Amino acid sequence: MLIDLQLHSTYSDGYLTPTELARLLARQGVKAAALTDHNTISGLNEFRQACRQYKIKPITGLELYVKLGNKRFNILWYNFKEPDQELHNILHNSQLRRRGKTRKILKKLVKRGFKINVDKILDKYSQYIPINRIVGDIRQISRNRAKISRELKNKNPREDEIIKRYFLNPQIGKLHESYISFERVLKLRKRIGGRIIINHPAKYGYINVDFWKKLKKL
Repeated sequence: MLIDLQLHSTYSDGYLTPTELARLLARQGVKAAALTDHNTISGLNEFRQACRQYKIKPITGLELYVKLGNKRFNILWYNFKEPDQELHNILHNSQLRRRGKTRKILKKLVKRGFKINVDKILDKYSQYIPINRIVGDIRQISRNRAKISRELKNKNPREDEIIKRYFLNPQIGKLHESYISFERVLKLRKRIGGRIIINHPAKYGYINVDFWKKLKKL
């Protein structure tokens, strides 16, 4: 049986709506799936309804950016009880922080000669601000494309190159994720349940064996 337990929709940095995702999964023969958008659960109800329509078992899911001490990492959280007001507040706060950071950088890009309607772009995204799609919005304007190509000395720069130059640049501002206290997440899990899994465990070299031992004790 085919399953897919990490999917992102237009509610975070994906390019398909929850319904479109379910339709695609059905065509691929997937029988169980979890929508795990970044720091938001707003797409879950639509995803559940669409999955049932296509005879796919929907699994409640969420991907979170969390911090523990000076470590930053991702977790996947499955089968928690929702809706829950505290979870909603935690996610909403992280979304507001990221929105504020994004607004500051976009305003700086305007001062540097980019043609950007900051409010119009941000209003497109009511939940998690997806930097990949923000880059896409900026590149839709020919003047911006020309400026990017000129400054990066590349007619067709990759998305990650653009992000590094304009959104991870100390001279402009670094758009880091809005991290949530892992200890707070664990405390909340005691009440709403679910299973937490470390995502991309080998992605960051600084997360070592001693750190994993510390996590197991929590």
